[in-house]
Amino acid sequence: MDAYITKGKVHESDPFIDRDEYIKQTFGFDIKKYGVDSGYVTLDIKKYFIENNIFGVFGYRRYGTPESRKEKSKYVYIKELDIYYEKETGEVLEYKGLIDKMGYKKYQNLDKTKIIRRHIHEEWNEQFRENRLSEEGKELYKRRKEHVERSFADIIMGNIVDHTKPGKEKYRPWILRMAVPAAIMMLMLFTVPKANSGLQIAYMLVTNLLMTSVIYTAIAIPYGSLMVLRTISSEEPG
Repeated sequence: MDAYITKGKVHESDPFIDRDEYIKQTFGFDIKKYGVDSGYVTLDIKKYFIENNIFGVFGYRRYGTPESRKEKSKYVYIKELDIYYEKETGEVLEYKGLIDKMGYKKYQNLDKTKIIRRHIHEEWNEQFRENRLSEEGKELYKRRKEHVERSFADIIMGNIVDHTKPGKEKYRPWILRMAVPAAIMMLMLFTVPKANSGLQIAYMLVTNLLMTSVIYTAIAIPYGSLMVLRTISSEEPG
């Protein structure tokens, strides 16, 4: 439907909205549903979906550390009162009128020993979580994952990364290791040998498959993991 080339340092989510508008204007589509992977979880795209009444489903992404997620799960948010309360003790954490530069509101108890942060657009996260867990959302996202070779590649690369020695160097080496293979594949993609049309088509299919299902996956999986672990914020990675 659409192909668009960006500079290497541009994230794939950056041109998403402009390309969607281009597709709608060019083909006259009225797009009402979208299933996209977790790399597209940004405030701008969430806002775009909501303002255009688009049923959006994002791939699952875990934020922060297991410890931070466990800590926040101890509390329940009451929207009507704009407070959190601790499930076990019933202690209330109130909003103190502070919003940091990332857009997070701070909730704390009276002696300031317990603190919870909530993004000003947290309700967007909750809405898209409901979309993802709904039957309609599951079916929509399932269709996005119908590319069998990509699914297997993601699973294999994820398993490789999981079994890499833990530590701050767990993800970065894979990105560095794939730099040269990625450069070689880029050259091969745009250097089709002189041959009959059948061999040229076969060459293009093989090189495209290697680039999108092997090289890209070997970079994207560690990169996506690195972006999630670099912060406990549920919005900063996007």
